[in-house]
Amino acid sequence: MGIHVHIDLPAGFLIANLGQRCGGWIATERPLAPSDIAFLADGVPLSVEFHERSDAARAMPRKSVIGWSLILDREHTARTSRILTLEVRVGGRVAHVRRFYTSQLLKPPGAGGPLCFMHIPKTAGTALRHFVDYAFSTLPALLVYGERPGVSVPEARTTYRELARSRELLFGHFDYAFASDICRGEPRIVATIRPPRELVESYLNFERTPAENFLDNPLVRHFCGDVKTLPFGAITRAHLDLALERARRCLILRHDRLQAFADEVTELFGLAPYRMSRVNETATTALAWTKTLPVDVHYDEVFYGECCERTRSLRDFLSG
Repeated sequence: MGIHVHIDLPAGFLIANLGQRCGGWIATERPLAPSDIAFLADGVPLSVEFHERSDAARAMPRKSVIGWSLILDREHTARTSRILTLEVRVGGRVAHVRRFYTSQLLKPPGAGGPLCFMHIPKTAGTALRHFVDYAFSTLPALLVYGERPGVSVPEARTTYRELARSRELLFGHFDYAFASDICRGEPRIVATIRPPRELVESYLNFERTPAENFLDNPLVRHFCGDVKTLPFGAITRAHLDLALERARRCLILRHDRLQAFADEVTELFGLAPYRMSRVNETATTALAWTKTLPVDVHYDEVFYGECCERTRSLRDFLSG
């Protein structure tokens, strides 16, 4: 039997209220009895009200249509997990599955915090931001950059601190220390990484006045929070160990596998497919003067290698 399940509310995939109202309709070839239909949130049966949906019935005159509505109360939304799975079963079989993202403000103390996309320069962060703008457009967000659009890191820490803490998503040029400071609990950081020598080469071809400390293990620096404070040559094995420890709590994406991430997100939240674009690329040129600059990425190479050995889905990351 052909079954079509439609969800009107919520309009996006953000669950933002303790008593989140959900509703929609189900269209089938033959009439259904309410007893044939069951709704579950993360496997827990829900109380559902059924009613007529004349608007949907008019749009589908050859189908039998029944409307439904329910409320997701706090026992379903105020949990540590940021993913809530709504399942519809008809005749005991799964007819539809939709996943939602629950607001950080519904989480217990110490468990909340924005989803932080840490944009390490020259790691395909601009392409990722374009996708995030598409996929997470219904989430309250804030860009954290040194120039427009958005606010700078110092502004986010002071003038706009409460605004930043209230957002569901942050994206920008910041490090782990900033995310940890802004979040009410353990920061949930997504970061893209790139082979260190490629990263530095791209940076040198892009930046006409390169910052010397960025040429000293920039990946490790971003995860330690010492991007700008420590001079060139100051990164040690202790910094590498700290970076690796923190990376285990983050979602690490390879810059050349962002399409797989986009595919996962669109499938997870029931969005239309998205084709990742290549934007803000720096053409490699022979810059003789860069050869005179000191470059040290040997800790970054260890960090990159260990991170590439780990695989983790966004769903697992947000469900933990």
